[in-house]
Amino acid sequence: LRCLQHNKMNKVKPMPLTEDVVLLASHLKQEAKQQMENLKKADLEIENMKASWQILNEVTLAHVILFNRRRQGEASKMKLTDFQKAHDTCQEDAIMKSLSKSEQHLCKTMIRIEIVGKRGNVVPVLLTSDMQSYIKFLVEKRQAVGVQEQNEFVFARLYHSSLGHI
Repeated sequence: LRCLQHNKMNKVKPMPLTEDVVLLASHLKQEAKQQMENLKKADLEIENMKASWQILNEVTLAHVILFNRRRQGEASKMKLTDFQKAHDTCQEDAIMKSLSKSEQHLCKTMIRIEIVGKRGNVVPVLLTSDMQSYIKFLVEKRQAVGVQEQNEFVFARLYHSSLGHI
C-alpha cells in the first residue's frame, strides 16, 4: 500500500491546455444562451421545454464545476437555500479595503456561495453574473417543467418522482 501511495503521489498529472479550457467555457456559454432562448419562446411544446431545461441544467452545472475547479459531487449538491443565502462581499467595507483594485472589481461581478463539501467541510463556490442568471432562470422554470416542489437541489432531476440531483 505504501508503494502504491508513493507511486500515485509522484505520478505526473497532465494539465489541460488553456485554449482547450477557454474553448470549452465558450461552448458552455453559447449552449446555455441558446437553451435560454428556446425556453423563453411561448409556443414551445412541453417535451421540448423539458429537453431545453435539462440541457441548460447540465450545461450550467458543468460551467460551475469548470469555473470553480470543484468536485462534481460538491457543486451538484448545491441547495436552493444555499443559492438564496449567497454572500455579496461588496457590502463588507473591512474586506473591500483589504483587496486590490482588480479583486474589488471581481467582487462586484461575482457572488460567493458556501456549500457542504467532502467530509462536511464548507466549500466556497463563485458564480459569475451569467451563471447567476442561468440558475435564477432554472429555478423560475422548475415548476413549469415538472420538477417536484420538495426537491431542494438547484440542479434537480427532471423526473417527477425524483427528489435527487444530477
